[in-house]
Amino acid sequence: MIEYGPARYSAAGIWSGRAIEGYGLGSLSFFKQPAGITIGDIVAMTGAEPRGSAPLDRIIADIASLGRARPSDLTFLDSPKLVGALASTRAAACLMTEQFETRAPAGVSATRCSPGLISRGTPMIIVPPWPRPEVSRAWVERTPSNFEFSLKLHQQFTHPKMYQKAALGDLPDASPEALSELSRVTEADVSRFKDGLDPIANAHKLGALLAQFPPSFRDTPASRDYLAGLLRAFAGYPLAVELRHKTWSDSIGETLGVLNAFGAAWVQIDEPKFRFSIRQNYLPNVKGFYYMRLHGRNADQWWKHDKSEDRYNYLYSAGELKEFTETADAARQLVKKLYLYTNNHFSAKSVANAAMIKQQLGQPLDGEYPPAFLARYPQLAGAVKAAAPSLLHVHLPD
Repeated sequence: MIEYGPARYSAAGIWSGRAIEGYGLGSLSFFKQPAGITIGDIVAMTGAEPRGSAPLDRIIADIASLGRARPSDLTFLDSPKLVGALASTRAAACLMTEQFETRAPAGVSATRCSPGLISRGTPMIIVPPWPRPEVSRAWVERTPSNFEFSLKLHQQFTHPKMYQKAALGDLPDASPEALSELSRVTEADVSRFKDGLDPIANAHKLGALLAQFPPSFRDTPASRDYLAGLLRAFAGYPLAVELRHKTWSDSIGETLGVLNAFGAAWVQIDEPKFRFSIRQNYLPNVKGFYYMRLHGRNADQWWKHDKSEDRYNYLYSAGELKEFTETADAARQLVKKLYLYTNNHFSAKSVANAAMIKQQLGQPLDGEYPPAFLARYPQLAGAVKAAAPSLLHVHLPD
Protein backbone atom coordinates (compact mmCIF):
# COMPACT_ATOMS: atom_id res chain seq x y z
CA MET A 1 0.00 0.00 0.00
CA ILE A 2 2.91 2.27 -0.78
CA GLU A 3 3.46 4.27 -3.94
CA TYR A 4 7.04 4.76 -4.95
CA GLY A 5 8.53 7.20 -7.44
CA PRO A 6 11.93 8.81 -7.98
CA ALA A 7 13.22 10.08 -4.62
CA ARG A 8 9.81 10.00 -2.96
CA TYR A 9 7.29 7.74 -1.34
CA SER A 10 3.73 7.77 -0.15
CA ALA A 11 1.01 5.42 0.94
CA ALA A 12 -1.70 4.51 -1.50
CA GLY A 13 -5.16 3.10 -0.95
CA ILE A 14 -6.01 -0.24 -2.49
CA TRP A 15 -9.13 -2.36 -2.49
CA SER A 16 -8.76 -6.09 -3.22
CA GLY A 17 -5.53 -7.10 -1.53
CA ARG A 18 -2.36 -5.10 -1.12
CA ALA A 19 -0.44 -3.35 -3.85
CA ILE A 20 2.44 -1.09 -4.68
CA GLU A 21 2.24 1.46 -7.46
CA GLY A 22 5.61 2.71 -8.60
CA TYR A 23 8.56 3.06 -10.89
CA GLY A 24 11.31 0.95 -9.44
CA LEU A 25 11.06 0.44 -5.68
CA GLY A 26 14.83 0.52 -5.37
CA SER A 27 14.63 2.50 -2.12
CA LEU A 28 12.12 0.23 -0.43
CA SER A 29 13.80 -1.03 2.73
CA PHE A 30 12.69 -4.66 2.55
CA PHE A 31 13.82 -5.02 -1.06
CA LYS A 32 17.47 -5.31 -1.95
CA GLN A 33 18.85 -2.58 -4.15
CA PRO A 34 18.77 -3.52 -7.86
CA ALA A 35 22.03 -5.05 -8.98
CA GLY A 36 22.48 -2.36 -11.62
CA ILE A 37 23.63 -2.51 -15.20
CA THR A 38 27.09 -3.88 -15.94
CA ILE A 39 29.68 -3.33 -18.65
CA GLY A 40 28.65 -6.74 -19.95
CA ASP A 41 25.05 -5.57 -20.26
CA ILE A 42 26.16 -2.53 -22.26
CA VAL A 43 28.25 -4.73 -24.52
CA ALA A 44 25.25 -6.98 -25.10
CA MET A 45 22.89 -4.07 -25.82
CA THR A 46 25.16 -2.19 -28.17
CA GLY A 47 27.21 -4.89 -29.85
CA ALA A 48 30.36 -3.13 -28.65
CA GLU A 49 33.58 -5.10 -28.16
CA PRO A 50 35.43 -5.02 -24.82
CA ARG A 51 39.15 -4.53 -25.34
CA GLY A 52 41.85 -6.02 -23.15
CA SER A 53 40.81 -7.45 -19.79
CA ALA A 54 37.74 -5.31 -19.21
CA PRO A 55 35.80 -6.62 -16.15
CA LEU A 56 32.37 -7.25 -17.66
CA ASP A 57 30.71 -7.58 -14.25
CA ARG A 58 31.63 -4.04 -13.22
CA ILE A 59 28.54 -2.01 -12.28
CA ILE A 60 27.78 1.18 -14.23
CA ALA A 61 25.67 3.77 -12.38
CA ASP A 62 25.32 6.50 -15.00
CA ILE A 63 26.54 8.10 -18.24
CA ALA A 64 28.66 11.24 -18.21
CA SER A 65 31.10 13.16 -20.38
CA LEU A 66 34.84 12.50 -20.03
CA GLY A 67 35.40 15.44 -17.72
CA ARG A 68 32.35 14.89 -15.53
CA ALA A 69 32.46 11.10 -15.22
CA ARG A 70 32.77 9.50 -11.79
CA PRO A 71 34.44 6.13 -11.03
CA SER A 72 31.08 4.36 -11.49
CA ASP A 73 30.15 6.05 -14.80
CA LEU A 74 30.29 5.17 -18.47
CA THR A 75 31.79 7.81 -20.76
CA PHE A 76 32.38 8.06 -24.52
CA LEU A 77 34.87 9.34 -27.09
CA ASP A 78 34.69 9.74 -30.83
CA SER A 79 36.49 13.04 -31.49
CA PRO A 80 40.26 13.67 -31.62
CA LYS A 81 39.58 17.00 -29.89
CA LEU A 82 38.64 15.12 -26.70
CA VAL A 83 41.56 12.70 -26.54
CA GLY A 84 43.34 14.93 -24.02
CA ALA A 85 40.42 14.57 -21.61
CA LEU A 86 40.61 10.79 -21.90
CA ALA A 87 43.93 10.70 -20.02
CA SER A 88 42.41 12.25 -16.89
CA THR A 89 38.91 10.76 -16.92
CA ARG A 90 37.78 8.94 -13.80
CA ALA A 91 35.18 6.83 -15.62
CA ALA A 92 34.86 3.09 -15.14
CA ALA A 93 34.50 2.44 -18.86
CA CYS A 94 34.62 4.32 -22.14
CA LEU A 95 32.75 3.67 -25.36
CA MET A 96 35.12 4.67 -28.13
CA THR A 97 35.77 4.14 -31.79
CA GLU A 98 38.60 1.90 -32.95
CA GLN A 99 41.14 4.71 -33.49
CA PHE A 100 41.21 5.56 -29.77
CA GLU A 101 41.03 2.17 -28.06
CA THR A 102 44.75 2.01 -27.28
CA ARG A 103 44.66 5.42 -25.61
CA ALA A 104 42.54 4.44 -22.61
CA PRO A 105 44.39 4.98 -19.32
CA ALA A 106 44.86 2.24 -16.75
CA GLY A 107 41.69 1.52 -14.81
CA VAL A 108 39.34 2.59 -17.61
CA SER A 109 37.74 -0.29 -19.51
CA ALA A 110 37.96 0.48 -23.23
CA THR A 111 34.92 -0.75 -25.16
CA ARG A 112 35.11 -0.41 -28.93
CA CYS A 113 31.94 0.46 -30.80
CA SER A 114 30.96 1.63 -34.24
CA PRO A 115 30.74 5.40 -34.91
CA GLY A 116 26.99 4.97 -35.39
CA LEU A 117 26.57 4.40 -31.65
CA ILE A 118 27.98 7.84 -30.92
CA SER A 119 26.48 11.03 -32.30
CA ARG A 120 28.27 14.32 -31.61
CA GLY A 121 29.79 12.87 -28.48
CA THR A 122 26.55 11.20 -27.37
CA PRO A 123 26.30 7.41 -27.10
CA MET A 124 23.02 6.25 -28.60
CA ILE A 125 22.12 4.22 -25.52
CA ILE A 126 20.96 5.22 -22.09
CA VAL A 127 21.26 3.17 -18.93
CA PRO A 128 17.70 1.93 -18.35
CA PRO A 129 16.29 2.41 -14.85
CA TRP A 130 13.79 -0.35 -15.49
CA PRO A 131 13.83 -3.42 -13.25
CA ARG A 132 16.02 -6.29 -14.26
CA PRO A 133 14.24 -9.68 -14.34
CA GLU A 134 16.22 -10.95 -11.35
CA VAL A 135 15.18 -7.89 -9.35
CA SER A 136 11.52 -8.41 -10.25
CA ARG A 137 11.79 -12.04 -9.22
CA ALA A 138 13.19 -10.90 -5.88
CA TRP A 139 10.19 -8.57 -5.42
CA VAL A 140 7.88 -11.52 -6.08
CA GLU A 141 9.69 -13.72 -3.59
CA ARG A 142 9.76 -11.04 -0.87
CA THR A 143 6.04 -10.24 -0.92
CA PRO A 144 2.97 -12.14 0.32
CA SER A 145 0.96 -14.25 -2.08
CA ASN A 146 -1.88 -11.70 -2.29
CA PHE A 147 0.46 -8.75 -2.91
CA GLU A 148 0.13 -6.85 -6.20
CA PHE A 149 2.31 -4.35 -8.01
CA SER A 150 0.97 -1.60 -10.24
CA LEU A 151 3.88 -0.41 -12.35
CA LYS A 152 4.12 2.86 -14.23
CA LEU A 153 5.54 2.80 -17.73
CA HIS A 154 8.88 4.59 -17.90
CA GLN A 155 8.81 8.23 -19.03
CA GLN A 156 10.45 7.31 -22.33
CA PHE A 157 7.08 5.81 -23.34
CA THR A 158 4.91 8.71 -22.16
CA HIS A 159 7.02 11.82 -21.44
CA PRO A 160 9.61 12.11 -24.24
CA LYS A 161 10.43 15.76 -23.49
CA MET A 162 11.02 15.00 -19.82
CA TYR A 163 13.16 12.04 -20.84
CA GLN A 164 15.21 14.24 -23.16
CA LYS A 165 15.65 16.86 -20.43
CA ALA A 166 16.93 14.24 -18.02
CA ALA A 167 19.34 12.91 -20.64
CA LEU A 168 20.56 16.43 -21.39
CA GLY A 169 21.62 16.86 -17.77
CA ASP A 170 24.07 13.97 -18.18
CA LEU A 171 24.87 14.61 -21.84
CA PRO A 172 25.19 18.39 -22.14
CA ASP A 173 26.76 18.22 -25.59
CA ALA A 174 23.94 16.19 -27.09
CA SER A 175 22.35 17.55 -30.24
CA PRO A 176 18.54 17.84 -30.57
CA GLU A 177 18.69 15.07 -33.14
CA ALA A 178 20.58 12.78 -30.75
CA LEU A 179 18.15 13.49 -27.91
CA SER A 180 15.21 12.78 -30.18
CA GLU A 181 16.78 9.48 -31.16
CA LEU A 182 17.39 8.62 -27.51
CA SER A 183 13.71 9.14 -26.64
CA ARG A 184 12.35 7.26 -29.66
CA VAL A 185 10.63 4.08 -28.48
CA THR A 186 11.84 0.95 -30.25
CA GLU A 187 10.85 -2.71 -30.17
CA ALA A 188 13.98 -3.32 -28.10
CA ASP A 189 12.75 -0.82 -25.48
CA VAL A 190 9.39 -2.59 -25.27
CA SER A 191 11.06 -6.00 -25.00
CA ARG A 192 13.44 -4.81 -22.30
CA PHE A 193 10.59 -3.40 -20.24
CA LYS A 194 8.59 -6.62 -20.65
CA ASP A 195 11.60 -8.67 -19.54
CA GLY A 196 11.54 -6.84 -16.22
CA LEU A 197 7.75 -6.97 -16.01
CA ASP A 198 7.14 -10.63 -16.82
CA PRO A 199 8.37 -12.21 -13.56
CA ILE A 200 5.70 -10.16 -11.75
CA ALA A 201 2.99 -10.84 -14.35
CA ASN A 202 3.78 -14.56 -14.50
CA ALA A 203 3.47 -14.77 -10.70
CA HIS A 204 -0.03 -13.18 -10.97
CA LYS A 205 1.14 -10.20 -8.92
CA LEU A 206 0.70 -7.51 -11.58
CA GLY A 207 -2.22 -5.28 -10.66
CA ALA A 208 -2.00 -2.86 -13.58
CA LEU A 209 0.46 -1.28 -15.96
CA LEU A 210 -0.07 2.48 -15.83
CA ALA A 211 0.59 4.74 -18.81
CA GLN A 212 0.40 8.29 -17.43
CA PHE A 213 0.57 10.99 -20.08
CA PRO A 214 1.31 14.69 -19.41
CA PRO A 215 -1.26 17.47 -19.92
CA SER A 216 0.58 18.40 -23.11
CA PHE A 217 -0.46 15.08 -24.68
CA ARG A 218 -3.49 16.23 -26.70
CA ASP A 219 -5.91 14.24 -28.78
CA THR A 220 -4.52 14.52 -32.30
CA PRO A 221 -4.35 11.90 -35.05
CA ALA A 222 -0.67 11.37 -34.28
CA SER A 223 -1.30 11.07 -30.53
CA ARG A 224 -4.18 8.66 -31.09
CA ASP A 225 -2.02 6.50 -33.34
CA TYR A 226 0.80 6.51 -30.79
CA LEU A 227 -1.59 5.57 -27.96
CA ALA A 228 -3.05 2.72 -29.99
CA GLY A 229 0.44 1.53 -30.88
CA LEU A 230 1.54 1.59 -27.24
CA LEU A 231 -1.55 -0.33 -26.13
CA ARG A 232 -0.96 -2.82 -28.91
CA ALA A 233 2.70 -3.24 -27.85
CA PHE A 234 1.64 -4.09 -24.28
CA ALA A 235 -1.50 -6.03 -25.16
CA GLY A 236 -1.96 -8.95 -22.80
CA TYR A 237 -1.15 -6.91 -19.69
CA PRO A 238 -3.79 -5.12 -17.58
CA LEU A 239 -3.45 -1.55 -18.87
CA ALA A 240 -4.55 1.72 -17.27
CA VAL A 241 -4.24 4.97 -19.21
CA GLU A 242 -4.12 8.40 -17.57
CA LEU A 243 -5.01 11.24 -19.96
CA ARG A 244 -5.16 14.82 -18.70
CA HIS A 245 -5.96 17.16 -21.59
CA LYS A 246 -9.61 18.10 -22.27
CA THR A 247 -9.41 17.17 -25.94
CA TRP A 248 -9.64 13.51 -24.90
CA SER A 249 -12.89 14.03 -22.99
CA ASP A 250 -14.19 16.38 -25.70
CA SER A 251 -14.00 13.36 -28.04
CA ILE A 252 -15.12 10.85 -25.44
CA GLY A 253 -16.58 8.39 -27.92
CA GLU A 254 -13.41 8.12 -29.97
CA THR A 255 -11.23 7.93 -26.85
CA LEU A 256 -13.33 5.12 -25.39
CA GLY A 257 -13.14 3.36 -28.73
CA VAL A 258 -9.35 3.21 -28.55
CA LEU A 259 -9.18 2.22 -24.88
CA ASN A 260 -11.98 -0.34 -25.01
CA ALA A 261 -10.47 -2.02 -28.06
CA PHE A 262 -7.54 -3.08 -25.87
CA GLY A 263 -9.47 -3.53 -22.62
CA ALA A 264 -7.58 -0.61 -21.08
CA ALA A 265 -9.03 1.18 -18.06
CA TRP A 266 -9.41 4.94 -18.39
CA VAL A 267 -7.79 6.25 -15.21
CA GLN A 268 -10.12 8.54 -13.26
CA ILE A 269 -8.17 11.37 -11.66
CA ASP A 270 -8.69 14.18 -9.20
CA GLU A 271 -6.35 17.17 -9.47
CA PRO A 272 -6.69 20.97 -9.80
CA LYS A 273 -8.93 21.87 -12.72
CA PHE A 274 -7.82 24.36 -15.35
CA ARG A 275 -9.42 25.38 -18.63
CA PHE A 276 -7.57 22.61 -20.51
CA SER A 277 -8.12 19.91 -17.85
CA ILE A 278 -9.86 16.70 -18.74
CA ARG A 279 -13.45 16.22 -17.60
CA GLN A 280 -14.52 12.79 -16.31
CA ASN A 281 -17.63 11.17 -14.87
CA TYR A 282 -15.81 8.56 -12.70
CA LEU A 283 -17.63 5.68 -14.40
CA PRO A 284 -15.72 2.48 -15.26
CA ASN A 285 -15.23 1.85 -18.98
CA VAL A 286 -14.20 -1.82 -18.77
CA LYS A 287 -15.33 -4.66 -16.50
CA GLY A 288 -11.85 -5.96 -15.75
CA PHE A 289 -10.78 -3.31 -13.26
CA TYR A 290 -11.18 0.31 -12.20
CA TYR A 291 -8.26 2.65 -11.54
CA MET A 292 -8.45 6.01 -9.75
CA ARG A 293 -5.66 8.37 -8.64
CA LEU A 294 -6.05 11.32 -6.28
CA HIS A 295 -3.29 13.90 -6.85
CA GLY A 296 -4.54 16.62 -4.50
CA ARG A 297 -5.99 20.06 -5.25
CA ASN A 298 -3.05 22.39 -4.62
CA ALA A 299 -3.79 24.73 -7.54
CA ASP A 300 -1.52 27.50 -6.24
CA GLN A 301 1.61 25.32 -6.45
CA TRP A 302 0.61 23.03 -9.29
CA TRP A 303 2.63 24.87 -11.93
CA LYS A 304 4.81 27.20 -9.84
CA HIS A 305 6.75 25.55 -7.05
CA ASP A 306 10.26 25.34 -5.61
CA LYS A 307 10.27 21.54 -5.66
CA SER A 308 8.15 19.22 -7.76
CA GLU A 309 6.72 17.51 -4.66
CA ASP A 310 5.25 20.85 -3.52
CA ARG A 311 2.36 20.44 -5.97
CA TYR A 312 1.22 17.41 -3.95
CA ASN A 313 1.11 19.35 -0.67
CA TYR A 314 -2.61 18.90 -0.10
CA LEU A 315 -4.64 17.03 2.50
CA TYR A 316 -8.16 16.03 1.48
CA SER A 317 -10.77 16.67 4.14
CA ALA A 318 -13.11 13.89 5.24
CA GLY A 319 -15.89 15.64 3.33
CA GLU A 320 -13.87 15.85 0.12
CA LEU A 321 -12.97 12.16 0.35
CA LYS A 322 -16.60 11.16 0.75
CA GLU A 323 -17.16 11.68 -2.99
CA PHE A 324 -14.44 9.17 -3.81
CA THR A 325 -15.37 6.58 -1.22
CA GLU A 326 -18.93 6.61 -2.52
CA THR A 327 -17.62 6.32 -6.09
CA ALA A 328 -15.33 3.44 -5.11
CA ASP A 329 -18.11 1.67 -3.25
CA ALA A 330 -20.39 1.90 -6.30
CA ALA A 331 -17.75 1.14 -8.93
CA ARG A 332 -16.47 -2.00 -7.22
CA GLN A 333 -19.92 -3.52 -7.69
CA LEU A 334 -19.43 -3.21 -11.47
CA VAL A 335 -15.83 -4.40 -11.95
CA LYS A 336 -13.78 -7.40 -10.91
CA LYS A 337 -11.16 -5.31 -9.10
CA LEU A 338 -10.78 -1.69 -8.08
CA TYR A 339 -7.62 0.29 -7.37
CA LEU A 340 -7.69 3.68 -5.65
CA TYR A 341 -4.34 5.39 -5.11
CA THR A 342 -3.59 8.57 -3.19
CA ASN A 343 -0.70 10.45 -4.78
CA ASN A 344 -0.68 13.59 -2.60
CA HIS A 345 2.50 12.28 -1.04
CA PHE A 346 3.86 15.47 0.54
CA SER A 347 4.53 14.95 4.27
CA ALA A 348 2.74 11.58 4.23
CA LYS A 349 -0.60 13.23 3.47
CA SER A 350 -1.39 10.39 1.09
CA VAL A 351 -0.92 7.95 3.98
CA ALA A 352 -3.39 9.90 6.08
CA ASN A 353 -5.93 10.16 3.26
CA ALA A 354 -5.61 6.47 2.35
CA ALA A 355 -6.32 5.58 5.97
CA MET A 356 -9.30 7.96 6.04
CA ILE A 357 -10.70 6.37 2.88
CA LYS A 358 -10.39 2.88 4.31
CA GLN A 359 -12.05 4.09 7.48
CA GLN A 360 -14.97 5.53 5.51
CA LEU A 361 -15.34 2.26 3.60
CA GLY A 362 -15.33 0.28 6.83
CA GLN A 363 -12.14 -1.58 5.91
CA PRO A 364 -9.62 -2.66 8.56
CA LEU A 365 -6.61 -0.40 9.14
CA ASP A 366 -3.70 -2.78 9.66
CA GLY A 367 -0.23 -1.91 10.82
CA GLU A 368 1.15 0.57 13.31
CA TYR A 369 1.61 4.30 12.82
CA PRO A 370 4.44 6.34 14.39
CA PRO A 371 3.55 8.91 17.07
CA ALA A 372 4.84 11.78 14.90
CA PHE A 373 2.37 10.80 12.19
CA LEU A 374 -0.58 10.69 14.59
CA ALA A 375 0.46 14.01 16.11
CA ARG A 376 0.37 15.54 12.62
CA TYR A 377 -2.94 13.89 11.72
CA PRO A 378 -4.97 13.70 14.96
CA GLN A 379 -8.16 12.89 13.02
CA LEU A 380 -6.81 9.32 12.80
CA ALA A 381 -6.34 8.95 16.56
CA GLY A 382 -8.35 5.98 17.72
CA ALA A 383 -8.81 4.68 14.18
CA VAL A 384 -5.29 3.28 13.79
CA LYS A 385 -2.85 1.59 16.13
CA ALA A 386 -0.03 3.75 17.44
CA ALA A 387 3.46 2.32 17.29
CA ALA A 388 5.64 2.24 20.38
CA PRO A 389 7.89 5.32 20.74
CA SER A 390 11.17 4.91 18.91
CA LEU A 391 14.63 6.27 19.51
CA LEU A 392 14.57 7.24 15.84
CA HIS A 393 13.17 10.74 15.45
CA VAL A 394 10.71 11.05 12.59
CA HIS A 395 10.24 14.54 11.13
CA LEU A 396 7.42 15.30 8.72
CA PRO A 397 7.96 18.46 6.66
CA ASP A 398 5.42 21.25 6.98
